[in-house]
Amino acid sequence: MPGFQRVYDEYQDSITLLGLDVGPFMGLGSRGDARRLLNELNITYPTGYAHNRDPVGQFGVSAMPTTIFLTPDGKVFRTSIGFIDEGQLERNIQNLLLVSATP
Repeated sequence: MPGFQRVYDEYQDSITLLGLDVGPFMGLGSRGDARRLLNELNITYPTGYAHNRDPVGQFGVSAMPTTIFLTPDGKVFRTSIGFIDEGQLERNIQNLLLVSATP
């Protein structure tokens, strides 16, 4: 998450980054746990909580963390299951921006 924060700080004018807590539906903590972690890590990019399992099923989340890259029209561009570092995140963002700019 700190790596995501650093990349968000760099690209926030070009992308929308949203952290979505689905942990309670994956057997990983509570909303309170998520809030404490966000505060502890000083995460300022937008975050929210899933109210039900729908995002888990809709996006095929099978492990945590899962990072989903969406095109501006809401189509899944790429899904990354497991930890990704800042470099991987940045490369995925650059590729997404490139294909999103192509008509």
